[in-house]
Amino acid sequence: MAGEIMRILIAIDIGQARNWHAALGEALRRDGHDVAFGFAAGPPQDKAVARLLAFEQLAYRVGPQHSFASAALAEGPGLACDLVIDLAAAPLPGASRLVPHYDGQPGTAAALACVLSGQSPQVAIAWQRAAEPAATMASGTPGIERPDVAMLALGFLMTRTASLLRQAVARIGRGDAPLAAPAARIAPVAAAPAAFAARQLTDKVARRLAGLVRRQGHWRVGWRRCADDGVTKTLAWPGDGYQTLADDGRRYYADPFLFEHQGQLHLFVEEFPYATGKGVISSAIIGADGRIGVPQIVLERPWHLSYPQVFAQGEAIYMIPETGANRSIELYRAITFPHRWIREAVLVENVVAGDATYLQHGGRHWLFASITEEGGSTWDQLGLFHAPSLRGPWQPHAANPVLTDAGCARPAGQMRLIDGKIRRVAQDCLGGYGRGLSLATIDRLDTQGYAQTVQARLAPAWGMQAVHSLNLAGGAEVVDYFG
Repeated sequence: MAGEIMRILIAIDIGQARNWHAALGEALRRDGHDVAFGFAAGPPQDKAVARLLAFEQLAYRVGPQHSFASAALAEGPGLACDLVIDLAAAPLPGASRLVPHYDGQPGTAAALACVLSGQSPQVAIAWQRAAEPAATMASGTPGIERPDVAMLALGFLMTRTASLLRQAVARIGRGDAPLAAPAARIAPVAAAPAAFAARQLTDKVARRLAGLVRRQGHWRVGWRRCADDGVTKTLAWPGDGYQTLADDGRRYYADPFLFEHQGQLHLFVEEFPYATGKGVISSAIIGADGRIGVPQIVLERPWHLSYPQVFAQGEAIYMIPETGANRSIELYRAITFPHRWIREAVLVENVVAGDATYLQHGGRHWLFASITEEGGSTWDQLGLFHAPSLRGPWQPHAANPVLTDAGCARPAGQMRLIDGKIRRVAQDCLGGYGRGLSLATIDRLDTQGYAQTVQARLAPAWGMQAVHSLNLAGGAEVVDYFG
């Protein structure tokens, strides 16, 4: 976040200070900026919105501290500022200012309107200066992990707005050019969200009931025999679907990976026993006759484990399971494959990283992972880490998070080289967790930049309600789905 040190004024309506405002100010101060808060006399909160939020506190037992707590913000001295982060209802004329836009509309009211209509809005941070056209300095599509509860959904959205504002400030400080697209469309806030709020009470009850019905299933693993023309290459689901790995109903299997060793094809999965509520890593052999044995536990830790990517380097066989519950990315090595593993190293510490996926490219070692901070979604930010060797030292990418987009950020399986380009699988969470897969081609991957192009989005098929990951190895393909 290095760049010019600026004097920044964060403008907020009186009585509307929230925890995320305080966190934004603290983050900008850590970046070296002088930060003060200014308070404007904004309009009172819409009565229908206030009733809705009060209803949610009672119905869902969600306290206001989750996103609507009053933050202890001391109004700073009136400084002659270089930049205003304008979060007040009435715009500050003439100032060099950053204004968040939600699907083209500015302000918190627009954000709430998007939340109440069940959308994951496209957020653009517009830099507005007197007599100059607005320029987009940061953008993304946040993940909304609780769309059924407006208070929580708004909290996720505003936490990610703060991250994008911080990125925009850094870009201005470095003198970076505005983003080419998407451009922020500057428009007044359309209708106040009162009408949305009034309709939402009825709609929310219906969606809540529908959600309870959907949760009658659980995660399952599907597999099929295939050559090198798997879904990652064809960009389409197979016509004949997948066979399902049997379970006893007291656990689910998810996050399947394949690894071929000494002529045998091994399936590695997250096994989640409902009795313990903690994931372990299990393994089974896929026989030549197509039969799969009952998965047996091969790795268990005091914390939750999932997403067991297994790979070889030389004679050694390694696994990088998800260990986000331990705030780390960890490397394990097989002592007796596939049954005994030891922790070889902690690659990255003090990070909440989901579905870390390993890749070698350009003479360096890479980890792709979903990264987040307190209050943010685990679906919408892609973070990269790189090192000169597998054991490190690992360091975060200079532009982390390199992508903010709930539709194609979180990893969903191993990457493959197709037609000379790396293709990655990502989760499409725009409609909810695991509501589809995105298949993207990596256009740039180096220590200073990252870019990708989504080639296809695959919605669940064959009665699946959700789909989470996709992997191919040893003449077989595996997916996990909810149903």
